[in-house]
Amino acid sequence: MQSKHPLQDSLEKLLGKEKVNNAIQWAQKTSLPGFARIPLYDILVFLYNESRREKIIHKVNSLAFSFLLALFPFFLFLFTLIPILPIKGVKSVFLKEIEPFIPDAVRPFLFKTIDDVVSIPHNGLLSISFIMALYFSTNAMQAMMLGFEKSYDETFKRRNFWQKRLDALKLVFLVAILVLTSVAIIIFGNEIWGSLVSYFTSKKWVITNPVYGEENNWVIQFLFLEKYSAFVIGIFKWLIVVLLFQGIFATIFRYGPSMKKRLRFFSPGTTLATASSIIISLIFSTLINNFGSFHLIYGPIGALIIILLYIQLNCFVIVACFELNASIAVNRDIKKVMAD
Repeated sequence: MQSKHPLQDSLEKLLGKEKVNNAIQWAQKTSLPGFARIPLYDILVFLYNESRREKIIHKVNSLAFSFLLALFPFFLFLFTLIPILPIKGVKSVFLKEIEPFIPDAVRPFLFKTIDDVVSIPHNGLLSISFIMALYFSTNAMQAMMLGFEKSYDETFKRRNFWQKRLDALKLVFLVAILVLTSVAIIIFGNEIWGSLVSYFTSKKWVITNPVYGEENNWVIQFLFLEKYSAFVIGIFKWLIVVLLFQGIFATIFRYGPSMKKRLRFFSPGTTLATASSIIISLIFSTLINNFGSFHLIYGPIGALIIILLYIQLNCFVIVACFELNASIAVNRDIKKVMAD
């Protein structure tokens, strides 16, 4: 007779035996899209076992600390890069465009720091900040990759020290390219949209209204470029933000773990991580903005606490969603081995 799983015993005490048995039978027969036909029950059992065997919260804390150390050198490098760019008014445009995405409590501290760094070009600081950002970022990626290691030989393989360092460096550059490209698109979104409108307006794509006999530029009319340009720009920027989150998580989950078969760009863990991180960002920003006196009481230390909490929550999302992807991959490979 097969023994009960400890999780089943706990649920039976909480919800009752009949409800739990019905739920288990349903989960054993049900698989969700992207789960490689692995029953939901097997996924949940794997996640429960891994959470008990591996100290998930310790992984999250370690990862959050590593990312916090890497965050400030990266932004220092980014801010010292701004005054060197041959673009007029780039600082004011940058601050204006990132303002909606930053909680009110963090904004004064962050904007003052940016203004202090950006006001005067520092070529020496640029070199130092680049080296520091590269060093701490690769360390953070290595800490994350260490948390992704597992002892399932059917799915995971071993990497030596230099392979880990090289893979961490690749991850840093890939994520940095995604972030910098997305920031550039968000900052210059208005200019890009204005150029598109000017281009389409200059073309002689004209149609005649059959009722009133008026001639209109049909491209402008069809795309509502003039009437709804602000709305479309807002949608465009949020789309870039979603694609940025998706791209970062997909890159991390594809190249971070040492898996024999790399994960696809769209995976259950990646999609869940993207949705969770965006929801956390929105809720976090709303909660912080509703506590208007928070930054007045704690000052810069309060801003640091907010940033640390935000990083902590997102690190939990990374670890939890990786475990989801790992549970699918491990169960899939074990079933293949058993079938052979």
